[in-house]
Amino acid sequence: MLAFRPHIERAIALCGSQAKLASGIGRSQQYISWLLKEAEQVSAEVAMEIQRVTDGGVTAAQLRPDLPWPGMTAAPERESAA
Repeated sequence: MLAFRPHIERAIALCGSQAKLASGIGRSQQYISWLLKEAEQVSAEVAMEIQRVTDGGVTAAQLRPDLPWPGMTAAPERESAA
């Protein structure tokens, strides 16, 4: 599983369903399913939209730790694989 996928799952839980998350970010439910199953990464734009729709429950930096987000002074610590 790619590192961002658990964060997508959390965003779904926070929103209540794939369809509600999709609606909140202006995408289709199929797009959310694609993120969970096939996507290699989340775009910066979608990462910011997920942060917005989850009220920061899932942050853009969690979804894209490779990007320098405003307010970040250092790269976030990498989560170890379980």
